[in-house]
Amino acid sequence: MSKSKHNGVDPDDMLKDYGIDTTRLLILADVSPTSHRHWTVDTFPGILNWQNRLWLTMSNFLNERSKLNAGVKCLPNTPEFEKDEAWMFDNRNFFVKGVTFQISVTFQLSVAISRMQGLTN
Repeated sequence: MSKSKHNGVDPDDMLKDYGIDTTRLLILADVSPTSHRHWTVDTFPGILNWQNRLWLTMSNFLNERSKLNAGVKCLPNTPEFEKDEAWMFDNRNFFVKGVTFQISVTFQLSVAISRMQGLTN
């Protein structure tokens, strides 16, 4: 983005259309800080879809959790359940480890956000 080349983007337009959280997320997720950024509104739908997926996932989780009987103290002890639980545990830990590494060691927030998107897929 350069004022002298007349290819600047007014941030107020993006903030009005998409809000501050979506704009911040796009800035962090789109490209690494060392890369050149080519602003376009074509990248917003991907971020908006991910935000909607997160919102629906949490809404569904809270809805299902509210349906649980307060007297239920343990989970089903079937081989299928244990297999699925182990898979989810390993999958979650794989993504959390990768995101933690990208944030704390390499400082590549765009890669960390991409890994989080992979987890929700």
